[in-house]
Amino acid sequence: MKFSIIVALYNKAQYIQQTLQSVLAQSYSDFEIIVIDDGSTDDGPQRVATMLDARIRLVRQANGGVSVARNRGIELARGEWIAFLDADDLWRADYLEVQVASIEAVAQADMVATGFHAAEDLAGWVANSPERTPIRPVELIDDLPKRWTKAPCFFTSSVAVRSLTLKALPDWFAVGESCGEDMDLWFRLADSTVIAFVPNPLVGYRLAAAGSLSQSHTLERLPPYLRRMLDRADTAQLPANRRHSMRRFVTEQKISFARAALMEERPPLVFYWLKQAFPAGTRHHRWWVTSAMVLLPGAWVRQFQDWRMRSSAAHD
Repeated sequence: MKFSIIVALYNKAQYIQQTLQSVLAQSYSDFEIIVIDDGSTDDGPQRVATMLDARIRLVRQANGGVSVARNRGIELARGEWIAFLDADDLWRADYLEVQVASIEAVAQADMVATGFHAAEDLAGWVANSPERTPIRPVELIDDLPKRWTKAPCFFTSSVAVRSLTLKALPDWFAVGESCGEDMDLWFRLADSTVIAFVPNPLVGYRLAAAGSLSQSHTLERLPPYLRRMLDRADTAQLPANRRHSMRRFVTEQKISFARAALMEERPPLVFYWLKQAFPAGTRHHRWWVTSAMVLLPGAWVRQFQDWRMRSSAAHD
C-alpha cells in the first residue's frame, strides 16, 4: 500500500530537512511526500528543493493558512493512505511500518494512529531512541470523545487516514479556523470508523522554546468545531452513548478554557467558562478543582497544567 505524506510548510527552514529525512529513513518505503509551501518567507522551500529524492514533490502557493495547505495536499494525494507530518516534527524510523501493521490487523479501521513524545530537542530524542522496541497491542477506539476525555492520545503528525474515506468527506480541514481545525476532522472521521491506535510514542512533537505543553489560548466563545460537535450530538444518527460522550467532551473543553483563563489571570473569563460548563461540569472533579484554583497565581496553574499533560502524554 502506498502512503501520501502531506507536509504543510511555512517558515520552518531550520527544521524541514530534518523532518523530511525522518520520512526518507522509514523502514517502509512505499510513499510519496507532498510538501505544500504556504508562502514561506524564509529559505525553507529552497532547502526542500535541494533534497534530490524522486518521492518528494514541492508545491508552492500563496499564504492561505495551514488548513488550506493541508487540503491542497489531500487533493494531490495519490496514495491509498494519507498521513500528515508538521514541518518541525519527526517520525521514528519504524513509524510507517507500525501503521501498516495496524492497517493489516484491523481491516475495518479507516484511521490509524500512534502515540507521541513531546520535547524541545527532537533530534536528541530520535538519536537516543532504540531502533526496535516492543510494540504494544493495538487499541480499538470506537468512541473517540470518551477516549480523548480520558487523555489526548495522538495528534496530526501521528495520524493516517484511508484516502477514499477522507476524500469522501464534504469538508476536510476547516479553512479560516485556528482552534481545533485538526481535531474537528479526526472527530468527524471517528463518527463513522473505529481507530486503530498503537500507544508507542513513534512521533516527536516539537515543543515551543518556552517548553510549555499548556500554551494557553484563552477563548471568549465556544469555537466552531465544538458547536458542530454539539449539533451532531443533537441528531439521532449516532448511538446514544456516543452523543453523551460528545456532550461530555464539550463540557470538559469548557473547563479547559476556564483553566487557560486562570493561567492568564482573567477571573471574569474563568467564571464565564465555569458557568458555561454548569451544571453538567459539576459531575466531574475537574470543574471543582478548577473552581478551587481561582485564588492561585497563574504561574502555579500553568505548572500544574504542564505536569498533568506531561503525565498523560505517551512516553518511552
